[in-house]
Amino acid sequence: MKYRNRTWHFQIELTAGWGEPGLVKRLIEPRRYAQQAANPEFYGPGGASLKFAIGPINPSPSAAEQQANLAAIARRYGQAVLALETIEVDGVVHATILCQVPGLGTLKNYSLIFKGTEYFVTGQGNILELDTIIGSFRLI
Repeated sequence: MKYRNRTWHFQIELTAGWGEPGLVKRLIEPRRYAQQAANPEFYGPGGASLKFAIGPINPSPSAAEQQANLAAIARRYGQAVLALETIEVDGVVHATILCQVPGLGTLKNYSLIFKGTEYFVTGQGNILELDTIIGSFRLI
């Protein structure tokens, strides 16, 4: 399923079983999902999720600089850094970090930076599937 965000002008290709929060989630937690257009969330099989936090970043760090930033933030919050990696998205190399978060488990964060905007994505679930979905990100 192709998702297009009209607020931030990007699209991603969600794999089978993934989608936006359903009606029940939106009714139970209306304040949380009121920002779905600005900071979308997606849910997949087995409790998998992708959550976006989007906003300006200035100056725009390199992937290596952003890896160092992400690692420092994770450690400050008591998260174990399992791996610092990169992912190529829409022709640009971006920083990623795989962390063990107390009480939540293993999370992968993606810091996609385009034209002074950071699309920060936190993913939980099958890492290869998360990478596939994030790898499909395109500005439109």
